[in-house]
Amino acid sequence: MHQTNTKLSSSSHIQRLFDDSDVVALTETHLFPDETPLHMPGFQCLHNPRPVFDMNLGRTTMKHGGGVAVFVNDSWSDCVSLWKQSIDGTRLWLQFQRSGAAPLFLAVMYAPPKGSPYANEGLFDNIAAEVGMIQDLGGSILLTSDFNARTSATDDYVDYRYFVDHMLDTLPLGNDFPEVLPKRHNSDKGGLKGWHNEFLDLCSSSGLFILNGRITGDESGECTCFANGGSNLVDYMVASPALFDCATSLVVHKCPRSIMWKRG
Repeated sequence: MHQTNTKLSSSSHIQRLFDDSDVVALTETHLFPDETPLHMPGFQCLHNPRPVFDMNLGRTTMKHGGGVAVFVNDSWSDCVSLWKQSIDGTRLWLQFQRSGAAPLFLAVMYAPPKGSPYANEGLFDNIAAEVGMIQDLGGSILLTSDFNARTSATDDYVDYRYFVDHMLDTLPLGNDFPEVLPKRHNSDKGGLKGWHNEFLDLCSSSGLFILNGRITGDESGECTCFANGGSNLVDYMVASPALFDCATSLVVHKCPRSIMWKRG
């Protein structure tokens, strides 16, 4: 069995992150199925690693990569449960349910880059199907993910209100609008790349809205990825209209480059 003791090179920075949070989601954990994520006192952790046998490649791979994990404060242990996780390690869904309240479904996801041997062309169709199941249950949705999609400031919705005024009797399911929908800003000027079509189609067809570039603290849509001498926005928070109206702050933290996983 392959075992790993996972540590962080700047534990004080990471500790502050957990001290200030009820939920911490991680993408690209690079864990094998028999490895365990970082242990944080006071938190339970659920993780979904990329399988050793890759279904797309059709062979066993021993390369670390992909995988997602989410840490939930123990104070929420009585109302959180695992709802669903994908067999390819790309996503993990949690259900939060307080007595008398509508359920909240939180997903942490990682979409391998388009063109990667690990990419699945049906990924966004699968996500849309899961979103539809949750909407049928009457739940609210929050996606926190690396979608590997550069979207510029392209609209993430279809304004069905026009069609209601002129053609339809009611809005399609899942296409309610927030009370106020600010214009979305994006500091990434690199154009449309990656899974942009699939991601924007997911938002518009499911009635979900991108929070980046719209919420106090991230009015300009800060870049979230800094690699290969460049920067871009590929990591998004996406929410149901009911959650959009509750969002009060979104901040993109630029962690020091010394923050990295150490394996040994």
